[in-house]
Amino acid sequence: MSSILGRKTNIFYSLTVLIDAVTLFYCDIFAFRVHLGPQFQSSHNFLDYSNIIAIVVLFKLIILYVFQLYKKERFRSNYVISAYIIKACSASALVTVVLAYLLRDETIPRMVVVLSWFCSIFFLAAWRILVKSVFELFFGKGYFKSQLLIIGTNKTAENVAVWLLNNGLINYNLVGFIKDDPLEVRENLLGFPILDSIENIRSIPKRFRIDHVFVMSPHLELKDISRIFSAFRRKKEVTFCTTPDLYDEMISCDYLEEGRIKFFSAVPFQSVPPWYPALKRTTDIVVSLILLILLMPLFIVIAIVIKVSSPGALFYLSKRIGYMGKSFVMIKFRSMYAHRSRARVERWAEKEDPRVTEFGKVMRRYRLDELPQLINVLRGDMSLIGPRPETKYYVLRLLKGIPLYSERFNSKPGITGWAQVNFGYAGTLEESRRKLLFDIYYIQNQSLFLDILITLKTLVIVLSGSGR
Repeated sequence: MSSILGRKTNIFYSLTVLIDAVTLFYCDIFAFRVHLGPQFQSSHNFLDYSNIIAIVVLFKLIILYVFQLYKKERFRSNYVISAYIIKACSASALVTVVLAYLLRDETIPRMVVVLSWFCSIFFLAAWRILVKSVFELFFGKGYFKSQLLIIGTNKTAENVAVWLLNNGLINYNLVGFIKDDPLEVRENLLGFPILDSIENIRSIPKRFRIDHVFVMSPHLELKDISRIFSAFRRKKEVTFCTTPDLYDEMISCDYLEEGRIKFFSAVPFQSVPPWYPALKRTTDIVVSLILLILLMPLFIVIAIVIKVSSPGALFYLSKRIGYMGKSFVMIKFRSMYAHRSRARVERWAEKEDPRVTEFGKVMRRYRLDELPQLINVLRGDMSLIGPRPETKYYVLRLLKGIPLYSERFNSKPGITGWAQVNFGYAGTLEESRRKLLFDIYYIQNQSLFLDILITLKTLVIVLSGSGR
């Protein structure tokens, strides 16, 4: 059986490489056609390119391999796949341009490289997402989510659950928890069921599809570890993760036979690389400055419509609490009626807020009212990505009602963020508590890759008009 599964996997990856090769080839052909016109096949550039086309495509395939596009993608989200493709195509385009410059070779014009780069990103991502969509029609959306089981109900188990459910690399669906303490009386944890005890874990694989098992109980006896492995030993492709202090005990377990169960040590929170803060601030300055210049015509149009549609000031200035509790004035386009915005009645955000003007509803839907915050980013009050800043009124209220809320101030507030793209606006204390889990995840796992994911999700929300 394992050999049959292995052959199917090899066939699948061979088809993936073949489709990628054909896609990359036709993207280059299309780029030549657009740049050089209908007679591109007779140009000396294309004739020279046709002599090395196999090498060029092979080089690009190697780059895709280096950027992990041929690893198991079943549980990766569409955003993660797109981000990997963007990085791979950008790297191959950059290398091509640099080599052409160093070798003084004009075989592939730079405009062809740019056009091919854009087409490759679009079509490589499109066919993968299309195939996933077809599979979802037949097997359901849960097919592309890793079914997760957590053993333990302690604080470590809670933290790991929060981290995994917010993980940007893999789509996890938490089936539930297994209690390690027989005296545990809770029926759920973080809103997910506590299914059973370790003594009865043998029934879990029969009742649920499980892909990942996280063992987060620090005081398991060897007999308990044996029960866990025994329950899953007949299941294929089950991955076990555990805390470092259990690692040595688990690798000595007798049930790790025939390579059926894989496991590794799991350390949930990542440390921020020393170069990341400087890179993020540089990115904030460069991107905000470019966007302010490019979007100036849009700013003028929005300003005219605001003034014509309702009386009042152009901008709405609000004092917010930012990094390390420091206050600053946040700038937004006014989206509310002036007499109501002057009243300054603090209230939760509403989906159908009567204070918002008709044009304000349009601005909020496409997040246009947030654009002036690029000035705050340029000044250093905010970042492009981070937790949304709140007023002092709400900060004091939420600090009293939500433990760990002060964690949000360990990062600069942002125009968009992990909580914004995954949760949206919070309208109650309970929603703020749930939204905080996303903010804490971002603060503890900040990385360039996570910022790219947030940017992609933000673009989808803005272009689709699904914001509020």
